[in-house]
Amino acid sequence: MDGRALDLRRKKSAALLYYLGATARPLARASAASLLWPEFPPDHARTSLRGALLNLDTAAGRRLFTLGGGPLSFEPDIELQVDSSRFIELSARALAAGYKHGVLELEMAAALYRGDFLAGFYLSDAFEFEDWQLNKTDRFRARAVEVLALLADAYKKLGQDGSLATVADRIIEIAPLHEAGHRLIVEYLADRGESAAACEHFEAYAAMLERGRGARPEPSFMALYRSLKAGA
Repeated sequence: MDGRALDLRRKKSAALLYYLGATARPLARASAASLLWPEFPPDHARTSLRGALLNLDTAAGRRLFTLGGGPLSFEPDIELQVDSSRFIELSARALAAGYKHGVLELEMAAALYRGDFLAGFYLSDAFEFEDWQLNKTDRFRARAVEVLALLADAYKKLGQDGSLATVADRIIEIAPLHEAGHRLIVEYLADRGESAAACEHFEAYAAMLERGRGARPEPSFMALYRSLKAGA
């Protein structure tokens, strides 16, 4: 809030703020109550919601949401800056344009993704919120891999091998079984004349894929590996 971190002592208060900030649309109070207190009777849930709203206002030092019994929405003078919303907006624009105008937007989108959505935050008794959080996590993770794969392709065409390797490592960090990242590393090592290291990386990936999914790498990746083993 104006550069100051809010001390939200209640997890449900934090969850409410995260949800309203990330969705950026009004939420009916009854929906908010059932979202976070699904096992409570309606009256009890609404009382808990009022307590959460009071906790948020106290932490912010001002009223955050409009008064009245209507849907919850932020006060008109509050300007929200939400990194996950910015990531989706920027990555959509970057993916549509590709890298024909340069890699700046791809780099900016990639920099915004710093890990899973609400990493480390968990509610054990609000299943609808949990499903929403997991769906967001999967969506952002997939989008991040898509952005990074296109960025790696751009670096490859531009001859920026060091940057390509860094991006490939990020892809694997985000999605350990994603083949594109591993293939980029194998190709990068092979281009540097490190065929043995490239083969070792492929073998480690193939073993991990077998353990994790009971699957094998794509045929084209297998063919690349065989050619490297043969000394091509």
